[in-house]
Amino acid sequence: MSVTVTNGASGPEYVDRSPGTGVMSDDEIFARRDKLYELICACDVPAIRDFFSEPPAKEVMDEIVDKVLRYVMTHCKADGGPGKDSVDVLKALLEYLPYEALNGCDDVGMNPLMYAAQENRAELARVLVDTGASRWWADHHGRTALFYAAISDAVDVIKVLLGFESSRGIDARSDEGSTAFGTAVSHGSLAAAEALLEKGANINATNNLGETPLIRSVTGEANRKKLVSGDTSVVQWLIDKHARLDDTDRYGRTALHQAVVNNDVPVARILLDAGASYTIKDGAGKDAAALAAVQGDEMQNLFMQYTRSR
Repeated sequence: MSVTVTNGASGPEYVDRSPGTGVMSDDEIFARRDKLYELICACDVPAIRDFFSEPPAKEVMDEIVDKVLRYVMTHCKADGGPGKDSVDVLKALLEYLPYEALNGCDDVGMNPLMYAAQENRAELARVLVDTGASRWWADHHGRTALFYAAISDAVDVIKVLLGFESSRGIDARSDEGSTAFGTAVSHGSLAAAEALLEKGANINATNNLGETPLIRSVTGEANRKKLVSGDTSVVQWLIDKHARLDDTDRYGRTALHQAVVNNDVPVARILLDAGASYTIKDGAGKDAAALAAVQGDEMQNLFMQYTRSR
């Protein structure tokens, strides 16, 4: 006998042993859950099928249904051939789990596909998408799986997520107004940024602060760490890809303004050499040259040499 699950497909009937009947204690429920997790870690597909050969109690299913697929993404790492492969584990579980397990979320709204993106598990992401997982499901902060792939520089996952069409959803925004491309740039994930740009991402899309990816390449925390170590590759890459140089944030500041404020001479030089304007005034009426005048000698000398040469 079977029951109908949310997508209209049929699955095994789970025995209704509701709490309070005395049939299963919490310890027994957790023991069964942990046994399944143990089998998942071992990538033991035959044993997983044996686990479901007699439909688990309802309490056990309630405990695992919105967790188990996320667990696969983070704990099932083996790729040891037939019966010992994480893809086989996932496919086996999907035979027994109700459809809603595909989008079972944690406390911040991350579903299995987001975990697959975060862990750079492209083959698992493909199985989830092929089975019907929503590529555009957003977490509590408005971030889709594409954002997590961008953060993790997971190019192969991005190709899975965008392989069906060129650009639908590619510039969707999080609660902060960031796109996946902007997120990739902010985290210094250039391979992911390249893949998104090839699929049509907007290289100049702004976040809620009006910051373009170029501005974020100067101000973002991950990029600041790169810049401190002398790595200007993200800034240079965006310039090479023809990002607009003089777009301003909501405070009227350009990427050059921010480089000067940070006293980042190498970045300021790259921007000036690329043709960035040093005469645009920010919301306080200051242009980059005026800001440079109160920075260190090296920044002052750069602007002095540059303005004289012009």
